[in-house]
Amino acid sequence: MNQKRTEPKPPPTDVVVWRYMCDWKLESLLSTFDEHDLWSEESESNRTQINVPGQLWFSLPRAFSDDREGTFPAINEDPGAYCDRMAAERGLSEKADRDHKERFLAADTERIRDAVRVMAQLCGVTCWHESEHESDRMWVEYPGEHDGVAVKTTIGQLEHALTHVHNSPARHSRPSVTAVGYVDFESFFLQEDGFYNLLCLKGPGFRHENEIRIIAKSPWLLEVPLTLRTPFPNPNDWPAFMQLVKDQRAAAIGEAIEACQTKLDNIQVEDRMGFNLPVALDALITEIVVSPHSSAGYMESVGARVERVGLPSAIVRRSALEV
Repeated sequence: MNQKRTEPKPPPTDVVVWRYMCDWKLESLLSTFDEHDLWSEESESNRTQINVPGQLWFSLPRAFSDDREGTFPAINEDPGAYCDRMAAERGLSEKADRDHKERFLAADTERIRDAVRVMAQLCGVTCWHESEHESDRMWVEYPGEHDGVAVKTTIGQLEHALTHVHNSPARHSRPSVTAVGYVDFESFFLQEDGFYNLLCLKGPGFRHENEIRIIAKSPWLLEVPLTLRTPFPNPNDWPAFMQLVKDQRAAAIGEAIEACQTKLDNIQVEDRMGFNLPVALDALITEIVVSPHSSAGYMESVGARVERVGLPSAIVRRSALEV
Protein backbone atom coordinates (compact mmCIF):
# COMPACT_ATOMS: atom_id res chain seq x y z
CA MET A 1 0.00 0.00 0.00
CA ASN A 2 1.36 3.43 -0.95
CA GLN A 3 2.40 5.68 1.85
CA LYS A 4 0.36 8.84 2.31
CA ARG A 5 2.26 11.87 1.09
CA THR A 6 3.46 14.05 3.95
CA GLU A 7 5.90 16.62 2.61
CA PRO A 8 8.49 17.80 5.16
CA LYS A 9 7.63 21.29 6.37
CA PRO A 10 9.47 24.07 8.23
CA PRO A 11 8.72 23.73 11.96
CA PRO A 12 7.27 26.59 14.05
CA THR A 13 9.82 29.06 15.39
CA ASP A 14 9.14 28.16 19.05
CA VAL A 15 10.07 24.47 18.60
CA VAL A 16 12.90 23.45 20.99
CA VAL A 17 15.86 21.66 19.40
CA TRP A 18 19.14 20.19 20.63
CA ARG A 19 22.48 19.50 18.99
CA TYR A 20 24.38 16.69 20.72
CA MET A 21 28.13 16.82 20.17
CA CYS A 22 31.47 15.59 21.42
CA ASP A 23 34.02 18.03 22.81
CA TRP A 24 35.91 18.81 19.60
CA LYS A 25 32.65 19.87 17.93
CA LEU A 26 31.94 22.21 20.86
CA GLU A 27 35.42 23.66 20.44
CA SER A 28 34.69 24.21 16.75
CA LEU A 29 31.33 25.87 17.53
CA LEU A 30 33.04 28.34 19.88
CA SER A 31 35.82 29.13 17.38
CA THR A 32 35.97 32.13 15.06
CA PHE A 33 34.84 31.52 11.49
CA ASP A 34 37.90 31.45 9.23
CA GLU A 35 36.69 29.94 5.94
CA HIS A 36 36.05 33.14 3.96
CA ASP A 37 38.50 32.03 1.28
CA LEU A 38 36.22 29.10 0.37
CA TRP A 39 33.55 31.53 -0.83
CA SER A 40 35.54 32.59 -3.87
CA GLU A 41 32.61 34.19 -5.71
CA GLU A 42 32.83 37.13 -3.33
CA SER A 43 34.80 40.16 -4.44
CA GLU A 44 36.51 42.35 -1.89
CA SER A 45 33.87 45.02 -2.56
CA ASN A 46 30.88 42.87 -1.52
CA ARG A 47 32.48 40.74 1.17
CA THR A 48 31.22 41.26 4.71
CA GLN A 49 33.64 39.79 7.21
CA ILE A 50 33.25 40.21 10.96
CA ASN A 51 35.54 37.94 12.91
CA VAL A 52 33.78 37.04 16.14
CA PRO A 53 33.51 33.59 17.76
CA GLY A 54 30.84 31.26 16.44
CA GLN A 55 30.66 28.82 13.55
CA LEU A 56 28.25 25.98 12.76
CA TRP A 57 29.30 22.81 10.96
CA PHE A 58 27.39 21.60 7.89
CA SER A 59 28.11 18.03 6.77
CA LEU A 60 28.11 17.05 3.11
CA PRO A 61 25.90 14.03 2.25
CA ARG A 62 29.03 11.91 1.67
CA ALA A 63 29.44 11.95 5.47
CA PHE A 64 25.98 10.44 6.10
CA SER A 65 25.56 6.88 7.35
CA ASP A 66 22.37 6.33 5.30
CA ASP A 67 23.29 6.01 1.61
CA ARG A 68 19.66 6.70 0.56
CA GLU A 69 19.89 10.30 1.74
CA GLY A 70 20.08 12.80 -1.08
CA THR A 71 18.49 10.34 -3.54
CA PHE A 72 15.06 10.17 -5.18
CA PRO A 73 12.25 7.91 -3.94
CA ALA A 74 11.53 5.08 -6.38
CA ILE A 75 8.35 6.71 -7.75
CA ASN A 76 10.22 9.93 -8.53
CA GLU A 77 12.91 7.90 -10.33
CA ASP A 78 10.32 6.36 -12.67
CA PRO A 79 9.05 9.00 -15.16
CA GLY A 80 5.80 7.15 -15.90
CA ALA A 81 4.98 6.50 -12.24
CA TYR A 82 5.91 10.10 -11.43
CA CYS A 83 3.44 11.44 -14.02
CA ASP A 84 0.66 9.16 -12.76
CA ARG A 85 1.13 10.23 -9.13
CA MET A 86 1.44 13.90 -10.07
CA ALA A 87 -1.80 13.71 -12.05
CA ALA A 88 -3.54 12.12 -9.07
CA GLU A 89 -2.15 14.76 -6.68
CA ARG A 90 -3.32 17.61 -8.93
CA GLY A 91 -6.66 16.03 -9.86
CA LEU A 92 -5.97 16.33 -13.59
CA SER A 93 -8.57 15.29 -16.14
CA GLU A 94 -7.79 12.34 -18.40
CA LYS A 95 -6.89 14.65 -21.31
CA ALA A 96 -4.78 17.00 -19.17
CA ASP A 97 -3.03 13.97 -17.68
CA ARG A 98 -2.28 12.59 -21.14
CA ASP A 99 -0.97 15.93 -22.45
CA HIS A 100 1.17 16.53 -19.37
CA LYS A 101 2.61 13.02 -19.52
CA GLU A 102 3.44 13.36 -23.21
CA ARG A 103 5.32 16.64 -22.65
CA PHE A 104 7.11 15.34 -19.57
CA LEU A 105 8.28 12.08 -21.15
CA ALA A 106 9.57 13.99 -24.19
CA ALA A 107 12.08 15.80 -21.96
CA ASP A 108 15.43 14.37 -20.88
CA THR A 109 14.17 13.58 -17.40
CA GLU A 110 17.05 11.25 -16.55
CA ARG A 111 19.60 14.03 -17.07
CA ILE A 112 17.50 16.41 -15.00
CA ARG A 113 17.38 13.91 -12.13
CA ASP A 114 21.13 13.39 -12.44
CA ALA A 115 21.64 17.14 -12.12
CA VAL A 116 19.36 17.44 -9.09
CA ARG A 117 21.01 14.43 -7.41
CA VAL A 118 24.55 15.69 -7.88
CA MET A 119 23.59 19.20 -6.72
CA ALA A 120 22.17 17.70 -3.52
CA GLN A 121 25.59 16.16 -2.87
CA LEU A 122 27.04 19.69 -2.82
CA CYS A 123 24.74 20.94 -0.07
CA GLY A 124 25.57 20.93 3.63
CA VAL A 125 23.34 19.79 6.48
CA THR A 126 23.40 20.55 10.19
CA CYS A 127 21.21 18.22 12.28
CA TRP A 128 19.19 19.00 15.41
CA HIS A 129 16.97 16.84 17.63
CA GLU A 130 13.46 18.14 18.33
CA SER A 131 12.37 17.64 21.95
CA GLU A 132 11.31 19.61 25.00
CA HIS A 133 13.71 17.52 27.10
CA GLU A 134 17.13 15.88 26.82
CA SER A 135 17.29 12.39 25.40
CA ASP A 136 19.23 9.52 26.94
CA ARG A 137 19.36 7.75 23.57
CA MET A 138 20.87 10.80 21.86
CA TRP A 139 23.51 11.07 24.58
CA VAL A 140 24.48 7.46 23.91
CA GLU A 141 24.49 7.77 20.11
CA TYR A 142 26.45 11.01 19.80
CA PRO A 143 28.94 11.93 22.57
CA GLY A 144 28.67 8.35 23.86
CA GLU A 145 31.07 7.66 26.70
CA HIS A 146 33.20 10.69 25.82
CA ASP A 147 33.12 14.27 27.05
CA GLY A 148 30.37 16.14 25.26
CA VAL A 149 27.48 18.56 25.46
CA ALA A 150 24.06 19.28 24.03
CA VAL A 151 23.34 22.81 22.84
CA LYS A 152 19.71 23.78 23.44
CA THR A 153 17.95 26.43 21.34
CA THR A 154 14.75 27.08 19.37
CA ILE A 155 14.11 27.19 15.64
CA GLY A 156 13.60 30.95 15.80
CA GLN A 157 16.88 31.50 17.64
CA LEU A 158 18.70 29.21 15.23
CA GLU A 159 17.41 31.06 12.16
CA HIS A 160 18.22 34.43 13.74
CA ALA A 161 21.71 33.32 14.73
CA LEU A 162 22.50 32.25 11.15
CA THR A 163 20.88 35.08 9.22
CA HIS A 164 21.83 38.07 11.42
CA VAL A 165 25.50 37.27 11.80
CA HIS A 166 26.61 39.96 9.29
CA ASN A 167 28.84 37.60 7.34
CA SER A 168 28.26 37.16 3.64
CA PRO A 169 28.80 33.35 3.47
CA ALA A 170 25.69 32.88 5.60
CA ARG A 171 23.67 34.94 3.10
CA HIS A 172 25.00 33.28 -0.03
CA SER A 173 24.50 29.76 1.31
CA ARG A 174 20.75 30.41 1.82
CA PRO A 175 20.17 28.12 4.84
CA SER A 176 16.70 26.58 4.97
CA VAL A 177 15.11 24.89 8.00
CA THR A 178 12.92 21.80 7.63
CA ALA A 179 11.59 18.89 9.66
CA VAL A 180 12.85 15.57 8.30
CA GLY A 181 10.33 13.18 6.76
CA TYR A 182 10.90 9.50 7.66
CA VAL A 183 9.67 7.59 4.65
CA ASP A 184 9.71 4.31 2.78
CA PHE A 185 11.76 5.21 -0.29
CA GLU A 186 10.02 2.49 -2.31
CA SER A 187 6.48 3.86 -1.88
CA PHE A 188 6.82 7.55 -0.96
CA PHE A 189 6.09 10.23 -3.58
CA LEU A 190 7.93 13.54 -3.23
CA GLN A 191 5.97 16.20 -5.10
CA GLU A 192 8.62 18.91 -4.81
CA ASP A 193 11.85 17.13 -5.70
CA GLY A 194 14.54 19.79 -6.06
CA PHE A 195 17.98 19.21 -4.57
CA TYR A 196 17.04 20.79 -1.22
CA ASN A 197 13.96 18.55 -1.02
CA LEU A 198 15.96 15.33 -1.49
CA LEU A 199 17.85 16.11 1.71
CA CYS A 200 14.61 16.36 3.73
CA LEU A 201 14.04 12.59 3.67
CA LYS A 202 15.46 9.70 5.72
CA GLY A 203 14.51 6.06 6.12
CA PRO A 204 12.00 5.03 8.82
CA GLY A 205 14.74 3.38 10.88
CA PHE A 206 15.98 6.83 11.89
CA ARG A 207 12.61 8.10 13.16
CA HIS A 208 13.82 8.15 16.78
CA GLU A 209 16.18 11.02 15.87
CA ASN A 210 13.15 13.32 15.43
CA GLU A 211 15.42 15.47 13.32
CA ILE A 212 15.23 19.10 12.28
CA ARG A 213 17.69 20.06 9.56
CA ILE A 214 19.19 23.23 8.25
CA ILE A 215 20.23 22.73 4.63
CA ALA A 216 22.60 25.17 2.95
CA LYS A 217 24.41 25.52 -0.36
CA SER A 218 28.12 24.82 -0.11
CA PRO A 219 30.71 27.25 -1.50
CA TRP A 220 31.45 24.64 -4.19
CA LEU A 221 27.82 24.52 -5.36
CA LEU A 222 27.78 28.31 -5.65
CA GLU A 223 30.63 28.08 -8.17
CA VAL A 224 28.52 25.90 -10.49
CA PRO A 225 26.67 27.70 -13.34
CA LEU A 226 22.96 27.11 -12.66
CA THR A 227 21.26 30.08 -14.34
CA LEU A 228 19.68 29.68 -17.79
CA ARG A 229 19.65 32.94 -19.77
CA THR A 230 17.66 33.28 -23.01
CA PRO A 231 16.81 36.29 -25.22
CA PHE A 232 13.32 37.79 -25.15
CA PRO A 233 11.26 35.82 -27.68
CA ASN A 234 9.92 37.24 -30.92
CA PRO A 235 6.20 36.29 -30.95
CA ASN A 236 6.47 35.55 -34.67
CA ASP A 237 9.23 33.03 -34.08
CA TRP A 238 7.89 31.10 -31.08
CA PRO A 239 8.70 27.53 -32.29
CA ALA A 240 12.32 28.46 -33.00
CA PHE A 241 12.55 30.19 -29.62
CA MET A 242 11.22 27.14 -27.80
CA GLN A 243 13.77 24.94 -29.58
CA LEU A 244 16.49 27.37 -28.54
CA VAL A 245 15.34 27.18 -24.91
CA LYS A 246 15.29 23.37 -25.10
CA ASP A 247 18.80 23.24 -26.57
CA GLN A 248 20.17 25.75 -24.06
CA ARG A 249 18.53 23.94 -21.18
CA ALA A 250 20.07 20.63 -22.26
CA ALA A 251 23.48 22.27 -22.56
CA ALA A 252 23.11 23.99 -19.16
CA ILE A 253 22.10 20.73 -17.47
CA GLY A 254 25.08 18.92 -18.96
CA GLU A 255 27.42 21.73 -17.92
CA ALA A 256 26.03 21.73 -14.37
CA ILE A 257 26.39 17.94 -14.00
CA GLU A 258 29.97 18.03 -15.25
CA ALA A 259 30.89 20.95 -13.00
CA CYS A 260 29.26 19.38 -9.93
CA GLN A 261 30.95 16.05 -10.53
CA THR A 262 34.33 17.76 -10.84
CA LYS A 263 33.69 19.54 -7.53
CA LEU A 264 32.68 16.27 -5.87
CA ASP A 265 35.78 14.51 -7.16
CA ASN A 266 38.02 17.28 -5.82
CA ILE A 267 36.24 17.25 -2.45
CA GLN A 268 36.75 13.50 -2.18
CA VAL A 269 40.45 13.80 -3.04
CA GLU A 270 40.83 16.52 -0.41
CA ASP A 271 38.76 14.39 2.03
CA ARG A 272 36.45 17.29 2.81
CA MET A 273 33.37 16.26 4.79
CA GLY A 274 31.64 19.64 5.07
CA PHE A 275 32.03 23.34 5.78
CA ASN A 276 31.32 25.90 8.49
CA LEU A 277 29.01 28.89 8.45
CA PRO A 278 29.36 31.82 10.86
CA VAL A 279 26.77 31.92 13.62
CA ALA A 280 25.98 34.41 16.39
CA LEU A 281 26.54 32.46 19.62
CA ASP A 282 24.70 34.91 21.88
CA ALA A 283 21.58 34.57 19.70
CA LEU A 284 21.92 30.82 19.27
CA ILE A 285 22.42 29.28 22.70
CA THR A 286 19.77 28.93 25.39
CA GLU A 287 21.71 26.34 27.41
CA ILE A 288 24.75 24.11 27.12
CA VAL A 289 24.03 20.86 28.91
CA VAL A 290 27.01 18.69 29.88
CA SER A 291 26.73 14.97 29.15
CA PRO A 292 26.03 12.67 32.11
CA HIS A 293 28.95 10.53 30.86
CA SER A 294 31.49 13.37 31.00
CA SER A 295 34.63 13.19 33.12
CA ALA A 296 35.17 15.07 36.40
CA GLY A 297 36.07 18.69 35.85
CA TYR A 298 34.65 18.81 32.33
CA MET A 299 31.76 21.10 33.28
CA GLU A 300 34.21 23.66 34.68
CA SER A 301 36.22 23.45 31.46
CA VAL A 302 33.13 24.15 29.38
CA GLY A 303 32.16 27.09 31.60
CA ALA A 304 35.62 28.63 31.24
CA ARG A 305 35.56 28.33 27.45
CA VAL A 306 32.06 29.80 27.26
CA GLU A 307 33.17 32.82 29.30
CA ARG A 308 36.20 33.22 27.06
CA VAL A 309 33.94 33.87 24.04
CA GLY A 310 31.83 36.39 25.95
CA LEU A 311 28.94 34.22 27.12
CA PRO A 312 27.92 33.77 30.77
CA SER A 313 28.98 30.50 32.37
CA ALA A 314 25.48 30.33 33.89
CA ILE A 315 24.18 28.91 30.59
CA VAL A 316 26.18 25.72 31.30
CA ARG A 317 24.57 23.04 33.46
CA ARG A 318 25.01 19.34 34.08
CA SER A 319 22.59 16.85 32.60
CA ALA A 320 19.55 16.04 34.68
CA LEU A 321 19.79 12.38 33.61
CA GLU A 322 21.56 9.70 35.64
CA VAL A 323 24.35 7.63 34.11
